[in-house]
Amino acid sequence: SLSSFEPHTKQQVLEEISAITEQLSVRCRVIDNVGSFQFVVSLACDRSPQLAVKLQLTDQYPLEPPCVSVRSAPATEAELATLANSLRGRAMLQQLAAAAFPAGTAALSAVNEAAEVSNSKQAAAPPSRQRRYESARTKRRRRAAAAAAADESKQAASFKAKLKPMKTADDVLKRIQWDEGIPAQDIFIGYLDRFKGVVEKQFDEFSWEDIASVDYYTFVIPRHRICYFKYRRAVIWDKRRRLDLVFGSTATADDVAEGADIYKLIANYRDEDYPDGEASMASAASSSNSEADESDQSDESDDDGVQVRLDRRVVESAAQRCGDDGDSLSEGEDQAQLSGTAKVYWRDLLRPNFFVCVRVVDPAVASAAAAVQASIVRQQPAFASCCIPPEMLHCTLATLRLDSAEQVSACSAALSAARSELLASLPREPLRLRGLGCFFGRVLHARVDPAPAGLTDFVDHLQAVIRAAGLQVLETHEFVPHVTLLKTSRPVSRQLGSRLIPPRLYAGSEGVDFGEQPLDAVYLCSMEKARGPDGFYMAPGCVKFVRTVLEQAAPSHD
Repeated sequence: SLSSFEPHTKQQVLEEISAITEQLSVRCRVIDNVGSFQFVVSLACDRSPQLAVKLQLTDQYPLEPPCVSVRSAPATEAELATLANSLRGRAMLQQLAAAAFPAGTAALSAVNEAAEVSNSKQAAAPPSRQRRYESARTKRRRRAAAAAAADESKQAASFKAKLKPMKTADDVLKRIQWDEGIPAQDIFIGYLDRFKGVVEKQFDEFSWEDIASVDYYTFVIPRHRICYFKYRRAVIWDKRRRLDLVFGSTATADDVAEGADIYKLIANYRDEDYPDGEASMASAASSSNSEADESDQSDESDDDGVQVRLDRRVVESAAQRCGDDGDSLSEGEDQAQLSGTAKVYWRDLLRPNFFVCVRVVDPAVASAAAAVQASIVRQQPAFASCCIPPEMLHCTLATLRLDSAEQVSACSAALSAARSELLASLPREPLRLRGLGCFFGRVLHARVDPAPAGLTDFVDHLQAVIRAAGLQVLETHEFVPHVTLLKTSRPVSRQLGSRLIPPRLYAGSEGVDFGEQPLDAVYLCSMEKARGPDGFYMAPGCVKFVRTVLEQAAPSHD
């Protein structure tokens, strides 16, 4: 019976792996914490690397046998898997390694010795005879590689002699972020969009975090797509023209004598001295072409502009930024009154603006979340503004881009129409929130552990329903169910000098049991700043799932 055994500790597994290298003449590489595996062990023959076996161990080893991958070994994966199942509950890595290689230690030693003898003969031979061991193809490759290396070194030396190294876009970003003498609100960035060409936006509209660390709601671009930086209308860094007024890395002696300095440029700046030039030509042409296209299209194309009801302050800010000097819009006015430039501005936003979620309404969960947040704030008060209010806690299932009021209505109608089929695939188990996790050191969340059976299938079905209605679902990350508790912001990161949440702040709460949240409804929510009377997001759509008593009592067949 397996009940008398327990999973091995990490130390026990490492001792077992160490015994393999002592028993067999193999090269061993160990990687820990790879996805769902606690250890990934790669074994290969020293002199014959084509003989290799990979063992993937979970934290339940040896109760759960390792996953086996074989490359050019006598034993097949099926044979090793059968052996592993027969040894379930006992230490098995040495037996698997011995079975994977030819005749164990003796055969491996023979292979290694033969390879060492061959290499020693070649090394002992004089240079003139060593080439006899090389084939004609190897000689040609060696000569071609030597010639290419010589040409490359000459070209590199010539290039370095002609051009001075230029500071990168990443260097300029860091300078703007941390130099108080450069007002970030007056900086504009031109970047290359793969579909629209060069697009210009204000510095504060971007998030300059690592792309791999951001969530669904953050707009980032790769650094290599940045073409230029502008201070208002003046270009201060341009990769295409090798212009750098921020650091002066490409400045000549004449430029230095003339005072090519970013602080002097800011102090003496006047708009009339910098008419829109080369840097802004791309965006200006794009705007004019878009306006011309809209005037030539039929009335149906007017729906291309964003018509979702927005917070009044946001709309006014967008209109001012885009150069619309007309009167501000009231909440009930038609969005068509925005200027053509403002329409292009909102239409160009490719980030999600709606999401579908499960709202956390259980009082016990909200109370436990508030306790964890309060503990963190007591240790670091600056994080108070980064905490998610209890009434806004939710588990996101999908993020959407809905560009008109018609699309919002269509999405809500599609979810309501599919209620019966969604209910059929809805997991019967609630979301069990246990323990804490932190995405990339900056998004603290409550884990859904374990995830209800069939939750991923339900999310896939939900997204398929939305796509079937002709709407856009944005999938930028693999679905990991969680409830965000705290997320660092740029102002707080600048204040603390780090964008990471110190693990010591929540070390005492890592094993907290938050409770359970039933899967009784899904909400279509807007990401705008406006909130409902209860403090939750504005939700134009909601689908509630109510099972009968018989359905709730029926066992699950998943």
